[in-house]
Amino acid sequence: MGKPSLCSVCKKHQLASIPRLGELSHQGYCLQCARDIAARSVESLAHHGAVEPALVDLLRELLDLERQELALEEQQDRAEQARLLAEEAFAIARDFDRLVAGGP
Repeated sequence: MGKPSLCSVCKKHQLASIPRLGELSHQGYCLQCARDIAARSVESLAHHGAVEPALVDLLRELLDLERQELALEEQQDRAEQARLLAEEAFAIARDFDRLVAGGP
């Protein structure tokens, strides 16, 4: 199996591969960088008046919701890691207590 590709922007694990216009190659992005690029694209379209303001507002709202979802997922991952570390610490303390008490 090949080596996982890295994000073209932040050099973390790539989750999305996006073809570039006029090129045969693809740019790879992690989810966060792909969302940031999408947000900049929406702002650029809005700035140049290329889309209706209501659509721009809707796209901004969608991107904000996606950012909130990503932040929640990261928070849940940190909470799970903390829980696993706490379980491991309790297991080590329990084993230590058994050793000190002379038990199995």
